[in-house]
Amino acid sequence: MDIERILPRQRPAEKIKGYQSWRNLAFLHWEVPVEELELLLPKGLQPDLFQGKAYVGLVPFEMKNIRPAWCPKALGFNFLETNVRTYVLHHNEPGVFFFSLDASSLTAVKIARWIWHLPYFHSGMTFSNERTAYEYGLKRPDNIQSKIKIEAGQPLPPSQPDSLEYFLLERYLLFTQLRGRILRGQVHHVPYPAYEASLVDFEDQLLEVNGFTALNSSPDLVHFSTGVDVEIYSLKRTD
Repeated sequence: MDIERILPRQRPAEKIKGYQSWRNLAFLHWEVPVEELELLLPKGLQPDLFQGKAYVGLVPFEMKNIRPAWCPKALGFNFLETNVRTYVLHHNEPGVFFFSLDASSLTAVKIARWIWHLPYFHSGMTFSNERTAYEYGLKRPDNIQSKIKIEAGQPLPPSQPDSLEYFLLERYLLFTQLRGRILRGQVHHVPYPAYEASLVDFEDQLLEVNGFTALNSSPDLVHFSTGVDVEIYSLKRTD
């Protein structure tokens, strides 16, 4: 059965739950052995592969204007986030699965754990940029750290559904678990404006603490995006 990669990007015919703006995203990706990834996924999810290859991603960015649908944009709040993610299939639907998400806002961590059942952690985080250089820092209370600096390059053309860039960046479904059940969430946004990018500096412990102990010291792929405005929809049981 062919995997439907275009349908999830269509706006759902249901009520919007909230709004977010994702800004200045760095996408760092490593190829991982499929059998290693399978051991780390919850029952009900399987690795989504591109030309037989599985990937894990490290994605730091700015979260802005976070608010429920009924709340005015002026009352939205902002924080920094870094997630460790991979790409999965559930009933042949392609989505993202988060191993961990770190946020600089304790309020955001508590809400996300309660409402979205996602593995959020509260961390001290920093972000700065100068021209085309972007720098992200993270430190958890237990001293787990991540430091990333990239240089954004030339803009990429719009990604096609059969391209690696589309596979890694254009993800509109998320899957998480609650008491052994898989839950499904959906977002809607325009395609990412993506750029080539190169790694300038990198030190990270997040991948290792999430079970990825044998990755290359540098990512296999680096991309950058200025970001998108996002519509958030309700989390639902899949069975």
